[in-house]
Amino acid sequence: MKLNEFVSRQDYLYRELLALEKILPNVRLTRQRFATIWGGASLLEMLRSCMWELLSFAEWKWDFVLNLSESDFPVKTVAQLTQFLGANQNRNFVKSHGREVQRFIQKQGLDKTFVECETRMWRVGDRRLPYGVQVDGGSDWVALSRKFVQYVANPIPDDLVSGLLKIFKHTLLPAESFFHTVLRNSKFCDTYIDNNLHVTNWKRKLGCKCQYKHVVDWCGCSPNDFRPDDWSRIQNTLSRQLYFARKFEPIINQAVILQLELWLYGLEEPSINVRNLHSYWQSIYHHHDLGVTPDDGLLTLGSSVKRHISKILRKSNSTSCDVEIGSLLQVHSFHYKDSYKFTLFYLKTSESNIEVAVKPISNITLTKVSPLMQHLEVLLVSSDYDQKEQISRNFLQILSPFSEPVLIYRFSSQHSSKVYNLTCLWISPNGNLHDVTDFTLDESTLIGHVKPVLKQPLLPGKWKMKKNTYITTNNKRYFRFFWFFFFNF
Repeated sequence: MKLNEFVSRQDYLYRELLALEKILPNVRLTRQRFATIWGGASLLEMLRSCMWELLSFAEWKWDFVLNLSESDFPVKTVAQLTQFLGANQNRNFVKSHGREVQRFIQKQGLDKTFVECETRMWRVGDRRLPYGVQVDGGSDWVALSRKFVQYVANPIPDDLVSGLLKIFKHTLLPAESFFHTVLRNSKFCDTYIDNNLHVTNWKRKLGCKCQYKHVVDWCGCSPNDFRPDDWSRIQNTLSRQLYFARKFEPIINQAVILQLELWLYGLEEPSINVRNLHSYWQSIYHHHDLGVTPDDGLLTLGSSVKRHISKILRKSNSTSCDVEIGSLLQVHSFHYKDSYKFTLFYLKTSESNIEVAVKPISNITLTKVSPLMQHLEVLLVSSDYDQKEQISRNFLQILSPFSEPVLIYRFSSQHSSKVYNLTCLWISPNGNLHDVTDFTLDESTLIGHVKPVLKQPLLPGKWKMKKNTYITTNNKRYFRFFWFFFFNF
């Protein structure tokens, strides 16, 4: 997910949730907001700030703080969680990395000095951790008792917490180690419970491909989203002291969320009278978003939609021909039954506002039929490819002069020993060859992407991709064929 898209979603969510404070007495949104990044020191600062703010609410009598993300979902009821925590008063639930402390320190980069600057964590050098401190860490999802929160979030900390704050201010992923380390080295050490109450959908081969190189000078890992194929992992929490699962993203898969709700509350889908139960809208632009640089390609397309609708209305013989199209207000990505359908552009008009549905059209030209094409399921040029989920998050496939295009492919299982060696030629509208990329397709690499090295800004117009393909069987090349792929900036 791009930073602009993430900030836009958070601004939108904040505006929408503010209204809940007026109708729900147990909902409160902090006004002290932070622009946090993955692995950043600002994340720890935000957590301590929110914890201290919770302590200031005299009307709320709470016993535990649990931090959850928008990607978490309960796997047990609130009553079951309340019963469990009530039986474990004053204990603190965190998940440890294990016993190999030195390996954990090196893997997390705790022996390096980091500085958060320009929405990124920069590694600036090596360091030595203080002698006599038991370093611990693992997961940044915790359930902390009120007494420990009063101690660890106090704006005037004692010497231990003060010293550790200085260390973790220049630490990568501080939220994954700070609370663990304070617990191990303070008077609360005997309240440490190695369980963060979460089940996490880790698929290391997919989630550990340097997911966060663009925001941190390190190679980060991330868990995968749950899908129906992962349902057994959720069922296995039934007899365990686990109360939440992560990660879930309705834009990736909404079916598993519905399945979990039905399983959790013992309902059957036909008995649920919910309109648009299988529909999902995700905000990707709102004119009220502040501090966000809108995507250039999205705004360009929005302007094109505006001009096109204006032409249609002018040609119309109806009374609506005098309607003036104003500014772009909102853009949503619409999905139904886990399938992308449209991108919705909401435009202001001089009368009633208009919403226009737009979707991309495939533009592939095959110059020769080949055995490989019989197994082709997906082939497109887009951007924002998510290696972990193996999809492009640019569903509209908008490409602008400042995009980073990728070729995305998916082939079905071929059930053969053939290996395809493919060469991609990226040719600009003026006929110049800009890059040559090679990749191999076999039974273990049927899904993936090819990213060229193209100098920005890219030349607008119709680009052409030419692919040379060699088929290899038993280490022998047999023949080659060509095909072309066109895409526009």
